[in-house]
Amino acid sequence: MLLRKVSFALIALCLITAVPVQAVAAEKGAAVKSNKSSIAKAQEQLRSMGYYTGKIDGIAGPFTQSAVRNFQRERKLPITGKLDNNTLKAIDTAYSAIIASLKAGGNERLIVSELAKPSPPVKNIVMRLSSRFGTIDFVNVGSSAEKKYSVELNGAPVSVLEPLPIVGGSKVYQAGDTDAFIITGYDVKGNFCQYRHVLFVLNKAGYNIVPVKNCTREYTLQVNNGSLFIIFSEKDNSRAVGTTWRFDGRSLYKL
Repeated sequence: MLLRKVSFALIALCLITAVPVQAVAAEKGAAVKSNKSSIAKAQEQLRSMGYYTGKIDGIAGPFTQSAVRNFQRERKLPITGKLDNNTLKAIDTAYSAIIASLKAGGNERLIVSELAKPSPPVKNIVMRLSSRFGTIDFVNVGSSAEKKYSVELNGAPVSVLEPLPIVGGSKVYQAGDTDAFIITGYDVKGNFCQYRHVLFVLNKAGYNIVPVKNCTREYTLQVNNGSLFIIFSEKDNSRAVGTTWRFDGRSLYKL
């Protein structure tokens, strides 16, 4: 009888202690997941603001800590390299302020004739852009009413949006040691996505063409902290399709 009472007591003790242990384990798991998510979000925001260039992995490694220290230093926070609550809040506030400031800017209209024309005029060249690394000409290949153009870099044709006709472009912006501008084509047969954009990038090594996956006609371009931000309209024909992109001089990121 005594042995049975002891057994029941041991079983009851195990049941009592097992629940808190499992609960604590679950809480720890949730905390780790939440912490990793917060770190990943901070990495995204720090990368968008030009502080971080590493992977978005949710791990506060040496590169993340270095980015955090630089942010804390500029924002007059204690320089710890740790993503404490105050630092996370400051990063989120700074990121939100930058995005709000960018979206408050004016739109770049996709009408080539509004941009700089060659002086003196050159036959068939309707726009000339000056870059630190070359001259870009938009050459008329259709009637004046059609507004269809090809692109030449230092007098040599460049395949940009073939076979779509080019209908517009932006000014040239400097992002670090590269120059970049937007070229837009129009797909008359496109059911949903009629406007196609590419980022034309120039540097000492040559040029590169980077697709920008967005369908809206109007956008805002602005340089902030050495990066070029591309903000597309929130709505186009009543469709919610607005997106923001960041070009840091090397890669294009969707924010």
